[in-house]
Amino acid sequence: MNEKELNLLNIDNLTRLWKVMGFKEHQITESTTLKMSTDWPHRVWFDDQLANQSVSQLTNSTNFLNESLFSSVLKDKTIPVWHAENNYLGSFEKKLISNGFQESFTQLAMVLPLNESINLKPTHAKIYRVNSETAIQAWTQVASKAFNYSIDIGVIKKIATHSDIRLLLAVVNEQPAATAMTYQTEQVLGIHQVGVLKEYRQQGLANELMHFIIKEYSGQSRWMTLQASELGKGLYKKLGFQQQFLIKNYAVQSHN
Repeated sequence: MNEKELNLLNIDNLTRLWKVMGFKEHQITESTTLKMSTDWPHRVWFDDQLANQSVSQLTNSTNFLNESLFSSVLKDKTIPVWHAENNYLGSFEKKLISNGFQESFTQLAMVLPLNESINLKPTHAKIYRVNSETAIQAWTQVASKAFNYSIDIGVIKKIATHSDIRLLLAVVNEQPAATAMTYQTEQVLGIHQVGVLKEYRQQGLANELMHFIIKEYSGQSRWMTLQASELGKGLYKKLGFQQQFLIKNYAVQSHN
């Protein structure tokens, strides 16, 4: 599989997860549809053309983006722009910036081929799969605190029983301390929401969660994908993940 195809697999896993969480469509033109989260994670994206158009072509198709769309539909959403083909500042981003959007945060898309030998270490933390209402509440609280934003528990309840999704909770001294989520799409295992509470950081919990996931859940997959923050990318590189492309996320900045 070539680089472009692997890039699209990463984007596909991410956007399909957003769809499972809940989405609606906004028709722009006859051939172009915006996908929008109905609740958390509050994303807006295009994916109609991902199967047969390059990402740069997609992000440069801006003639249909008008001011009323930005002011009414997009103003409270986060809009990711995938730099999968090094289009550093395409016309789509310029349009976002001219309508009051600013770069909010960046992520690094990464992939781990699972046909290579991985030196897995035994895990010592207690890691559980979340399957009860109490555990769902604990998972949501920990993830919200770890990422410093509010996660809608209604969305988490909705996806907790999905056959392709696993919610994991790491516990230290009987206290919930870290979270992770996996989402299986064909031969790709996507890793999401790996978060550790501030008081439990620098103790190797994220590393233990990743080793647990690779050992327990990667058997049916050829690749593992994720979108790393600046804080997490060092860990993933040590595990063997390879850099793919940058994701720049735009939002209207609050002036409150």
